[in-house]
Amino acid sequence: MSNARPVTIKTGISARFIAGVILTFIGGVFTFLTIAIGAIFKLKHVSAAPFLVIFSIIGILLLVAGIVLLVDSHRKKKALEAVVANGILRYGSNPHVFTDSSMTINGQHPYVVECDCFAENGSLLRVRSRNLVTDPTPYLEGRPIPVYFDPQNADLYYVDIDSLLPNRD
Repeated sequence: MSNARPVTIKTGISARFIAGVILTFIGGVFTFLTIAIGAIFKLKHVSAAPFLVIFSIIGILLLVAGIVLLVDSHRKKKALEAVVANGILRYGSNPHVFTDSSMTINGQHPYVVECDCFAENGSLLRVRSRNLVTDPTPYLEGRPIPVYFDPQNADLYYVDIDSLLPNRD
């Protein structure tokens, strides 16, 4: 298909990414304060070793946890980009649009599209799109939904719902 537009991965900002940013920031602040307070106490020749050890351990743990979450978020996006670039394109059918009541974005529950799709091994899978702010139902009528699968792992997929929606850029 020579006129197909390139696929742009849209994953949005996940809760994992937000938690990673917050934990990295708090861990950095704790670590910085430990160094600053340690320097102040050292200048005054006062021993605050127990306090500094506890504070530095908390700071380093939070910093490491935040960095791990950020790296994991980045890895997931790169994996999805690899699936789109090198994966197998299948088309989903029987779309079902519903709102995800477990989450609220700007006071509204996001829309999610689920559809049936056959994987490379022939098994029927139910795949889910990313969260959407607007109802995609009018754009799905009778149209197959592109789904990219990792050839080695059918659990790693990307539902390209954005190719069916009007551009909102």
